[in-house]
Amino acid sequence: MFQPSQLFTPKPPPPRFLFVTVNRRCNLRCQHCQFWTRDDADHDTYILPSRTGELLHEYQQLSRGQGSVVICGGESMLDPEVYFGVSETCRRLDLKSISVVNGTQIQSPEMAERMILSGPDEISISLNSHRQELHDETRGKPGAFHQATQAIRLLIEARTRLQRPSTRIYVMGLIFDQNYQELDAFYHFVLNTLGADKLKLNFLQPSFGQRGEVDPFYAKHCHVDPDELRKVIDHCDQKYALGSIPNCATKPSCISAPCNPARINTKAGVPAFKLQNTSATATNATSWWMNTEPPDFVSLTVSRVPP
Repeated sequence: MFQPSQLFTPKPPPPRFLFVTVNRRCNLRCQHCQFWTRDDADHDTYILPSRTGELLHEYQQLSRGQGSVVICGGESMLDPEVYFGVSETCRRLDLKSISVVNGTQIQSPEMAERMILSGPDEISISLNSHRQELHDETRGKPGAFHQATQAIRLLIEARTRLQRPSTRIYVMGLIFDQNYQELDAFYHFVLNTLGADKLKLNFLQPSFGQRGEVDPFYAKHCHVDPDELRKVIDHCDQKYALGSIPNCATKPSCISAPCNPARINTKAGVPAFKLQNTSATATNATSWWMNTEPPDFVSLTVSRVPP
């Protein structure tokens, strides 16, 4: 029997994420990323901040206030006025904002307080290991570990001082051959020593910003034993009460297949262990960064040049 609803095509849901790229350069030299080789030479083509505000407002209406804005780069905090311009606009529009930074620009109580008061709702600091030497090696700069951990401590202190518990402070790490057997110590360091709210782990994939076909770091460090990783994760799950883990979490296809990224989100005491496979290419690498892919995200690049 004919139904009137057959005349109409269901309206697709609004995009869950808007990726706002502040810049495409970085002050570290991470072996698993190539953004540090760039210099924003094409910044004249970026969307001006004034137009960015308009687009954020349009996204707020499009997502009916349920979407999230991801402020990204490069190292997005190298352009602080643009960075905070986006996060402050999101606050005015009641849009959740998220950002992953390397911590090098959060080295004073004053900057930590600005992040808590005006920055994103969810702040993640990149950290690849509890071992200073391994983090500094993969990040390509001596002292990077100290700066990252200092940023985490300063943010937590500022959050406590300002009584802003709603701001989440996370650590974002990477699983690869040199650290996957040390996850127990990594969890302990992040959750207990530093006191962060959550440890997020990404499986190593071909480098961010990779322009060529060869990724030396990925080729050298992508070999992870899925059975051993499963044992390590099961142990950490029980020890730190991370929550249930899907059976597919450490299948070989979820770990080693090229351009088949996965993410694990973990939080002490909360069933928040999640993993999802998506696809990624050099042109949509940020789509898998948030466990989503088109049409669930929209991406734009803003300018560091005032209008």
